[in-house]
Amino acid sequence: MKDRVRIRLRLGAGLVFSLVFMLLAARKVDWARVLLSVRQAHGLWLLVGIAGTLATYLLFAVRWRLIAHKAFALRTGDAFHYIMIGYLANIVMPLRLGDITRGVLVARETNTRAITVLATMALERILDVATVLLLALLVSWKMTIPEPVRLAAVSFAWAVAVAVLLFFSLLLLPESLKAKLLAMGERMPERPLLFIRELVRQFKAGVGSLLDAALLARCVVLSLLAWGTFSMATLFFLHAFSFDLPWPAAVFVVVVVNLGSAIPSSPGFIGVYHYLVILALGVWAVPKSEALGYALATHGLTLLVYLVVGGACLWHKGLRLGQLRRAEKEDAVP
Repeated sequence: MKDRVRIRLRLGAGLVFSLVFMLLAARKVDWARVLLSVRQAHGLWLLVGIAGTLATYLLFAVRWRLIAHKAFALRTGDAFHYIMIGYLANIVMPLRLGDITRGVLVARETNTRAITVLATMALERILDVATVLLLALLVSWKMTIPEPVRLAAVSFAWAVAVAVLLFFSLLLLPESLKAKLLAMGERMPERPLLFIRELVRQFKAGVGSLLDAALLARCVVLSLLAWGTFSMATLFFLHAFSFDLPWPAAVFVVVVVNLGSAIPSSPGFIGVYHYLVILALGVWAVPKSEALGYALATHGLTLLVYLVVGGACLWHKGLRLGQLRRAEKEDAVP
């Protein structure tokens, strides 16, 4: 019963946010111009953009295999399959719970504790946010960053710094200090203390690649390549709509949309994505109606890719959508 209430609350909050942002996106637009911009989009550039997006996910898969390398064996093909299954799950699950589902499914296949797999995914997320912040810094040399975006970037930068500090603290804390800290828990019942020790041990196993400088450098390079590829895909999408914009515009769209992904939304990022795209393109003087047409088309194509490619990966792994929902409810701890 508690699980049902929790899921309904999450879904309700996401739906409210999506509705509010969709109303903001649709406010004062000329729907005839929105539809015209979608109909006139160049199909070839859209296909190239889709290809670039899929190439990004493949680079993410290679990076995840490297991150997980010291904790559990994960082939690049399997990593790609589960990344796409996670995106598919996010279409039907609120608050990006598809990411947790991805971790649980990989933990099952590799016979690894879920917390270890989720730790590798947390490191993925840190690399992603750090790379998006670097893109924001890059584009700031070519344009004036609006104050809300600048404040969001600064907030995320602090969050990344704290997360990295936490990761390295878990990995590099001297054994003598660990013993003193654990001794503080002697008054705790033995079972919770053992649970905490095991949880920390499994988490450390997932982020052990941080201590391998060469491996970490390769992961950073792959992050730069992946997000650079995704920015190019976004530029192709902009060309499809005949927006005469330079490359910093594509990077800026990527930065705004991904920094804004922390905003709660309904499954599929509906509403929030559209409003953020309108804001980003508005900085480059793209009319709101045309910007909404771009947002609707690119969002629809992205969901189609998740359904087709993610569905094919789901079928290849012998899974069904109902199993994804059950996996999300499983405990991610030992």
